[in-house]
Amino acid sequence: MTAGSMSWSSGVRMEKRLAEMKEGEKGRIVRIDEHRGPLGRGKGRGFMGGRCHQRRNLQTLGIREGKTVEIHSRQPAGGPIVIKIDNMTLTLGRMMAGRIIVEVQE
Repeated sequence: MTAGSMSWSSGVRMEKRLAEMKEGEKGRIVRIDEHRGPLGRGKGRGFMGGRCHQRRNLQTLGIREGKTVEIHSRQPAGGPIVIKIDNMTLTLGRMMAGRIIVEVQE
């Protein structure tokens, strides 16, 4: 939490990774962390094809900064997370959801 930052309702800004949010929680996407490639080398060529490719894939799905997202459900044992965004229901792997930073509504 940062002092002086304003949230939607309580006056305190709280950021979480999408993967850490609970079912029913809502928030606004504030940023998407970059993937640094295998072993953190920063080459941009990771398991999913690199930084730009991942960001484009998320943007194509409608997942971008400023959008409101809600956790619909969380699958057990490290399974995917089901979200609602723009009247759509999407499923994301936990690794990808862990890269999305959300300002949580309280």
